[in-house]
Amino acid sequence: MSSFELWSEKKRVSIATITAMEPELLILDEPTAWLDSKNTKRVSEILDNFSEAGKTLVVSTHDTDFAYEFADYIYVLDKGKNCKAR
Repeated sequence: MSSFELWSEKKRVSIATITAMEPELLILDEPTAWLDSKNTKRVSEILDNFSEAGKTLVVSTHDTDFAYEFADYIYVLDKGKNCKAR
């Protein structure tokens, strides 16, 4: 297993472990950073299941494709100020 694959696996397992604890709120910083499209999809599925259970997710990301596909609400910040909301 390459170091890239190991990193992806560790990230996915970490997120799955936390969601298994069933918190009401989950705050994630760059959950798809350094993931290939296959592992981004896997992480999205984990987060979708969490969200469908009525839980709240707050995600900080530079991955705009992931954000627009995944989020119900999006806030774009520029120099710490909200400049756009969807």
